[in-house]
Amino acid sequence: MGGMVTLDTASAAVIYGLLSDRIESSEGNVSIYSRLPMRQLLRFVASNKAEMWWISDHEDPRSVAPTVGSVEKHINTNLTPSQDLLIVEGLDWLVSRSGVQD
Repeated sequence: MGGMVTLDTASAAVIYGLLSDRIESSEGNVSIYSRLPMRQLLRFVASNKAEMWWISDHEDPRSVAPTVGSVEKHINTNLTPSQDLLIVEGLDWLVSRSGVQD
């Protein structure tokens, strides 16, 4: 996995619409960290195409606490050598919520 791209939009439909071809054509692992609950995320991404995690305060086996440190730790723990694509949705919200300064 190499490179990083950012996308500034408030619409999940736009995000996943632009990424759908990349997700579908990925040969390696795809991981998605999203503010959307799993049911809503499944409207945009097939469950067999990606590992999906919900960035939320809700206690759930597929959730990650909404702090920069928690998301970073979870990503580092779950990355694999065959990782092809990693999507973290809501970075601006996550950083502002955590109170991280420039």
